[in-house]
Amino acid sequence: EKARQKKAAEEKARQEREAEEARREAEERLRQQNEKKAKQEAEEKARQKKAAEEKARQEREAEEARREAEERLRQQNEKKAKQEAEEKARQQKEAEEKTRQEKEAEEKARQQNEKKAKQEAEEKARQKKEAEERAKQQRDAEEKARQKRERSRREEAEEKARQKKAAEEKVRQEREAEEARREAEERLRQQKEAEEKARQEAEEKARQEKEAEEKARQKKAAEEK
Repeated sequence: EKARQKKAAEEKARQEREAEEARREAEERLRQQNEKKAKQEAEEKARQKKAAEEKARQEREAEEARREAEERLRQQNEKKAKQEAEEKARQQKEAEEKTRQEKEAEEKARQQNEKKAKQEAEEKARQKKEAEERAKQQRDAEEKARQKRERSRREEAEEKARQKKAAEEKVRQEREAEEARREAEERLRQQKEAEEKARQEAEEKARQEKEAEEKARQKKAAEEK
């Protein structure tokens, strides 16, 4: 057991030396290339390696504790040894949970950084869109003003043309009214002449009828006489 523990300690020391060497190499790459990114990668690899080593160590220790507990259970008190094994398992589970929480915290920090970068990009895009919208509104306003001026000039020309046409129409109507008035006066004069002629003819006819009656009466009187 001592030999195993010594070997495990040596293995741990070797692994820690290797991890330290990997960290120094990562720091050198960071300095030569991209310090922040390379450092993060090296630290992440070291953390993952350390977590894997810790998990393997805990698993080995848990397995060893389980075997020891089973032996103690067999030799001494089975219930007490089982409780000790369960406690070891609980501690291992807590350590794994702690590792998981640390990893989640790192992931959360990464997501927050990504979210912040996304928000900044969205803000820039929004400002750009607002600037484009203001430029568009200005162009629209200028176009609207131009159209309004053009419409005013067109309406003014149309109004002048309408007034001119109205004046010409008024002159034409006045001429037509004067012509109609003269025609009506002529028709009235002709109608009066026709009526006068008809009246004279009727009077002449009545006179002739009266003379004829008078002649007939005289003739009858002469015949009776």
